[in-house]
Amino acid sequence: MEQIFEVLYCTDDQKVKYATYHLTDMANKWWKSTRALVQLELGEAVPITWEYFKKIFLDHFFPQTLQESRARQFMDLTQGSMTVAQYATTFMELSRFASYLIPDEEKKAEKFERDLNRRIRERVRTLRIRSFTELVTRATIAKEDIQESIDYNNQRKRQQQQQLQPASHRDKRHCQDNAQWPRQGETGWLPLCGKCSKRHAGKCLLGTGSCFKCGKEGHHLRDCPGKNIATTQATRDGQKNMAPARVFSLVQLRDTNVPANENT
Repeated sequence: MEQIFEVLYCTDDQKVKYATYHLTDMANKWWKSTRALVQLELGEAVPITWEYFKKIFLDHFFPQTLQESRARQFMDLTQGSMTVAQYATTFMELSRFASYLIPDEEKKAEKFERDLNRRIRERVRTLRIRSFTELVTRATIAKEDIQESIDYNNQRKRQQQQQLQPASHRDKRHCQDNAQWPRQGETGWLPLCGKCSKRHAGKCLLGTGSCFKCGKEGHHLRDCPGKNIATTQATRDGQKNMAPARVFSLVQLRDTNVPANENT
């Protein structure tokens, strides 16, 4: 409410009228009965000041022991784990019970700055700010800068840790990546050619007059020298493999045809 008064530049009389207009229930009944007594005590010609109204209001609804407790809380208040905004709100709420500790704007700013967290305090101290509102703004910006620096350093640490991983881990990951590649002879992974409707790599040779096997011009697949060489080699290998079997068969046949008297 006092922030509204500061913005509107209200006089003491206007502050009292505005505050009492918003009283409800027990507080409203209290003021109706108390106002006449206050006027008798001060005199009809003496206006009720805002400070006087706050004093009698707090004395009635906030016992002295409670006010002293809140004043001690204000004296011991530090930012701690609170955000700057939370700290500023708590600071303003408790400062009402210890206004004698911060009689002006400069003292209020000094108390707020003194109990900021160390890293924030170090950043705003050099600015020598004496306005409470400006100090809260600067402290909020300082906290954001500090958090950005922390996030950046954490990201760099994670990157360095990844680079310093043991070689075995990197090799394992490399093997896992290689396992995803197709084995030689597999064609299912090759792209489907839109020209010949078959799967192959490289340029399509359909209609170019080139051999589909070696890619050279002047002959077709059935007449490819490379194909004939491979076929001849396969035939020779087959003949080599069949030679021992043929000899074994001839020997077995010879033994079968030998007369019985030749074995005795």
